Amino acid sequence: MVNATQEVIFIEEAELFQFTLGNGDIKQNLWKKRSGIQKRTWEEGWKIRSMECGMHERRGQTGSTRLSKRPKADDRPILIFDCGRLQEDHASLIDELNRWDFHDWRLVFRAQRSRREIVCGGKEKSRENRFSHYSLRVQFRSGPWREFLEIGEGNTRTMEFNQDALIHRIRTVAENQKTHPGNSLIGTLPVVLHAGEGALFFHEILGHPLEGDYVASGLSPFTPNDLGRPVFSEPLEIATGDPRDPFFADIGCDDEGQPIASTVLVRDGALQSFVCDRFHQELLGNPQAGHCRVEDFASTPQPRMFGLYLKPGEVGFDDILGETETGVFAREFRDGSLDPFTGRFTFCAQETYRIEKGRIDRPLGVMQFSGELREVLGEIGRIGNDFRYDKGISFCQKNGQVLPVRVGQPTVKINRLHCAQEPHD
Repeated sequence: MVNATQEVIFIEEAELFQFTLGNGDIKQNLWKKRSGIQKRTWEEGWKIRSMECGMHERRGQTGSTRLSKRPKADDRPILIFDCGRLQEDHASLIDELNRWDFHDWRLVFRAQRSRREIVCGGKEKSRENRFSHYSLRVQFRSGPWREFLEIGEGNTRTMEFNQDALIHRIRTVAENQKTHPGNSLIGTLPVVLHAGEGALFFHEILGHPLEGDYVASGLSPFTPNDLGRPVFSEPLEIATGDPRDPFFADIGCDDEGQPIASTVLVRDGALQSFVCDRFHQELLGNPQAGHCRVEDFASTPQPRMFGLYLKPGEVGFDDILGETETGVFAREFRDGSLDPFTGRFTFCAQETYRIEKGRIDRPLGVMQFSGELREVLGEIGRIGNDFRYDKGISFCQKNGQVLPVRVGQPTVKINRLHCAQEPHD
């Protein structure tokens, strides 16, 4: 029997700083501070009342967010950065962007910080949830590709980034677009996903269908009857938490006050659990909750992942590559989507290479992969031993809410995946 009533008081203070710098003397900055409270009750559906308690915002076209007069106590920025200093500190990166023949480029510096207090049922002690995130996104248009390509880096501690690594990634992505032959490549081929961000593929095609609201409403290809059954052709393990990862270390609970769960979704290739908040935990008889998330105090709570981690195997990268006669190697990724009801998906990579006779060959540019969920899960071939986390700028959108997420995996080979080169002008 599902508990008929759940009450949550959710109090939030959030602050955002963003500075955009681009060619053509583009300089824009934004500082925003917002606070509010939400009371929500579950009675066969969420009944939500939200109230904004305060909002302060400043925008500018210059390189400073400093105030011309002393702010009030409740209007003082915590996140304050000298935009001129940010430009000086990243001069080598800016010089590199100016040297390339890009149609347009942008640097987007972003810092956000939130503090949330959560009280459940009026009886429990309040719990606190803190999160900070600092990121730099480099957006550029290169060669024949009209849309912006993007690389970036993020962390939860400081507005400092590895410029040498960013410059190297810009060069390789730009060269990949510039030198790929442009001929159409369509077919079903082996695809090797690079360690780290490659786990965004599993986030999209597996993580979302395992979220409790999709499962309970019949919008997922999975049901509770699948628990304990093999879903992968290989004995791999996938979990929603990793105790070594510091990314969400300061978040003591989810957004309904429950301890964040490190849930094993798949063990030895068999389905073990779903991604649930408290309501869907009870409804589905799931072992754990701890996955309720909201974008802000005005949003409806949903079962959401914090992270998705594919555990490493025992095969080296060179061995995986060496046994692939012909295929595609995908290194930098963009986005993907899944229709949870049909299980059909698309997934895009912005830096790819042809594999020929066990070695990385010519560049292929932007590639799109597509297929059907259950078929592809049965085509997982080799799992590498080179586990990596993403670069710290992974985000996920669900029902209009955008939230930071974390992924990690080793190199993974998919034996058969439909591949097509994206057209360009």
